[in-house]
Amino acid sequence: MARRPPIANEAIADMMSLMAHDLRNPLAIALTNLNYVRGLLGADAGDLDEALGDAALACSSIERLVANLDVIGVAIASAAPAPSVVALRTLVAGAVSRILPHALAASVGVELEPDGESPLVRAHDELLGRAMDNLLANAVQYSRAGGLVRVRIEVDGRSASVVLSDGGPVVPAEARDDVFAAEAQARAKQRLETRYGRGLGLFCAAQAAAAAGGSVSAGQGEQGSTLTLRAPLAQPAG
Repeated sequence: MARRPPIANEAIADMMSLMAHDLRNPLAIALTNLNYVRGLLGADAGDLDEALGDAALACSSIERLVANLDVIGVAIASAAPAPSVVALRTLVAGAVSRILPHALAASVGVELEPDGESPLVRAHDELLGRAMDNLLANAVQYSRAGGLVRVRIEVDGRSASVVLSDGGPVVPAEARDDVFAAEAQARAKQRLETRYGRGLGLFCAAQAAAAAGGSVSAGQGEQGSTLTLRAPLAQPAG
């Protein structure tokens, strides 16, 4: 049997980007048409509207997975894209609006602190948004029904942070360095009590944040678990 030639990391990254592009287009068409049909049905559609809503949510979840293919491609290529100045509150508000239908389906609230900071950060906006999407999805997934995910923005001398607080299980202190690593998530698949035993959302959040010029971390707050996204300020204080 002939031995297959190795594929360079750059080629793998390019193929993953093309795959994500090819998947994203039909998904967008499917989601647009599902929402169009739901609009035609009106308020009395009952079970049919619920079924279409579930299908739309499934498409939205797949969209996030497809976006993560791009993230992993960037990580493989080890090529950081050029940053720009990003209005962090606007970016976070967009991510909150995207997760709200999923939160509603899970009977979980998501609340962005209304009177918090509105900093400008230097980062790659698309990748920072993908990191935010993955962190919010994790927070909603592991919140109890009837719970609330609180989102606040904080600023220190040189960076801004987005802190997500939820009432879900807390990542043990000894595991917080590993929680965003692919290997740790693979090892944790049989540990149902952990919040990272399924999927690669937190791994992709970390990869997207790093490629964007930021970082992520897990911790514990008054409500329970916290997930934090950080990015450097566009104009650090002092």
